[in-house]
Amino acid sequence: MKKRSYHCPKEPEFYERNGKKERKWVGDCIICKYYNDLWQKSNSETDEKTQENLRNQARAIRPVERYYFNVIVRAEKDKDGTLQKNVGPKVYSCGKTVYQNKIMRACTGDALAGKKALGDITHPTTGRDFRLVKKVVKGAGGEYPNYDDSEFEDPSPVGTPDEFKKWMENLVDLQSLRVVKTDEELRHALKVHLGMVKSTYQSVEEDHSLDEFRDVKPIVEDVKPQQELVINKPKQEPVKESSAPAASAAEYGYSASDEILADDDFMNELNSL
Repeated sequence: MKKRSYHCPKEPEFYERNGKKERKWVGDCIICKYYNDLWQKSNSETDEKTQENLRNQARAIRPVERYYFNVIVRAEKDKDGTLQKNVGPKVYSCGKTVYQNKIMRACTGDALAGKKALGDITHPTTGRDFRLVKKVVKGAGGEYPNYDDSEFEDPSPVGTPDEFKKWMENLVDLQSLRVVKTDEELRHALKVHLGMVKSTYQSVEEDHSLDEFRDVKPIVEDVKPQQELVINKPKQEPVKESSAPAASAAEYGYSASDEILADDDFMNELNSL
C-alpha cells in the first residue's frame, strides 16, 4: 500500500489550566474529521467484526505528530562508504516517543522517574550531543522500533567558533517545510483514498459535511485506491528550536530510517506532498 502524507491545517493553541501549560488543536481538517467520525461510529457498534473494520479504516488515516530539528550529524557514511564527520545542518524528524520520553524529559526532568533536567542541551559550549539508538523489537502485532537506549551524552562544545558560525548561517527554515493543502485538495485526497470503499453508516451525531464521503462509488483515478493517508500535525515547539545551536542533537553512525531523514530523501518527500 502506497503511503501519502499531508500536513494538517489545524494550528496549536496554548492556554493555562491549573498552573500547567496545555495545548489544543483549532481549525478544520476534513481528514481528521472523518477519522474522528469513524472512531465515534466504531464505539457505538456492538458487532466486534464491524467495530474492528471501522477502526482499521480510521487507523489508515490516523493523525501523526512529527517534530523537526536542525542537527549536525557527528558521523555518517556517504554512498561510497566514506565516513564523514560533522555533516549538516540536516533535518532530524522524530515522533512522540523520542520527543516526549527523551528530548523533553532531558529539558524538564521527570520527578516520578527520578530523572533530573540536564539544563540547556542546546548551549554552544555546555550543551549535549544526542545519541540515537534504534532497536527493532517484536510485539503482539509485529515488529516495532525501540529507542530506550537513546540518551544525551556528557556536556561538550558544539564545535569550533568557525564551525558554529557556519552552521548557524545555514540552518534549514523549518517553517517552510510545512506545506498545507487547500480544503478542496484534502477533500480530493480523501475521495481518492476511499475510491474502492463503501461506507453506508450514519454518523453518531449527524454531520452533513461528510455526506460526500459516504456511499462512495469507485473513482477512476491515476493513483492506486486504498492509499494510506498520514496527517502530520504541525509542531511549533521544535520550529522555535531553529534558532538554537545546530549540533544540540546528533546521530552517531546511524543510517536513514523512520526517525532520521537524510536531506535529499526528506526534501523529496516534502516536495511530493
